Order: sequence, then C-alpha cells, then structure tokens
Amino acid sequence: MNLEKQAAALYDAYPRKVARGAGVKAALRVLRSGVPFEELLEAVREYATSRIDENGNWRDERKYTPHCSTWMNQERWTDDREEWFPHEV
Repeated sequence: MNLEKQAAALYDAYPRKVARGAGVKAALRVLRSGVPFEELLEAVREYATSRIDENGNWRDERKYTPHCSTWMNQERWTDDREEWFPHEV
C-alpha cells in the first residue's frame, strides 16, 4: 500500500470524521517522517476505542476529540495511552 493510501486508511480509522483533507495531509507528513504505518494504525485504533464505546456511542462529547490533523501534528500517538481512557474520580 502506498503512503497516500496508508494516510487515507489512518484518517478512516480515526474516530472523528472532520477536515479529511487536513487529516490525510498530516498523516502523510508523519508517515514520510519515518513513523511506521502499523505503529500509527495501532495507536489510532486504540485511541478510537478510548473515544467510542462498544455500541458505537461517544464516551463524551465528540467536540473534545481533536481533529485527525491536530492529533497527528501533536504526535499524540506518543501520549501515555492510559490518559486516553476515562478515569473514575
């Protein structure tokens, strides 16, 4: 799969579907920087799981989920993944 298709696949796996062009462009930039596609896809899928429950419902307001471009540009796949999931207070 070429880089453009990988970038599109990353956007498609991302939970918030807004600003597709910017999201694909940011994902492509990250892939070109050398981050492996499989690593990013795994992170995007886990992040999506943290935002949307098993029934397809948002765990909280979707406005709190950054756009894909923001997530990629901020290198959020490197975040502590424990922070992605809801915590009881």
